[in-house]
Amino acid sequence: MALYRKIVDECAEYQGVELRLTGFGEPLLDKKLIERITYAKQKGIEKVQLTTNASLLDKEIAANILDSGLDEIMFSVDGYDEESYERIRVGLSFDRVYENLKLFRQLRGGHKKPKTIASIICFKEYGGHMKEMIRLWGECADHLFIKPPEDWAGEVADLKGKAVGDDVHFPCPYLWTQFLITWDGIVGLCCRDFCNIRISIGNVTHESIHDIWHGATLRKLREIDAAGRTLEPCLHCAYAQNWWGER
Repeated sequence: MALYRKIVDECAEYQGVELRLTGFGEPLLDKKLIERITYAKQKGIEKVQLTTNASLLDKEIAANILDSGLDEIMFSVDGYDEESYERIRVGLSFDRVYENLKLFRQLRGGHKKPKTIASIICFKEYGGHMKEMIRLWGECADHLFIKPPEDWAGEVADLKGKAVGDDVHFPCPYLWTQFLITWDGIVGLCCRDFCNIRISIGNVTHESIHDIWHGATLRKLREIDAAGRTLEPCLHCAYAQNWWGER
């Protein structure tokens, strides 16, 4: 919590900050999650968001989240029925997750916060079931975010592909909008570089967020990207292409 408070306190010095309490794990397992959300909102962080698979979103946790001041919650879901969901979300129960989402919406009532989004990876096999998928998860959230599969900077073997083709360069928005801070303070280039942080740009345990953001390492990486050259793991990241394509 001491390191978390340091991060939040520094972020609170600026306007327009969005704090996403999500990494490559399930945030509802964090026993201090509500304390973290509450602290960030008390410090004036403009937008606090988390992403969850909702498997643990029971009535008690839902009520605590609703009282915490959270601005946005994204539900990671997949499939269009029980069979397709549980084939992708191995070990989770479709019925439990669906009922948890319905309960959360019911408890929120007529309030607009937190905004709810159902995030769905649209695998090829879902092509003929788009209407069912939209209807199903549309009952549980304010908005749907349907996106193509990504190879996560080359970490998924059967989805290899370059974001930057041979004849065109897609500038990376992440270099200018955000970075990833791990549990022990290491600052990664972005959330796509999540395996052992191949590109580290600093550590907030002994550096300030301001100094890292304006530091020589990140400045050099921005220059490299602007010139159309890429380094690993950026070379095999499909995010930039998807990001610009969506816009």
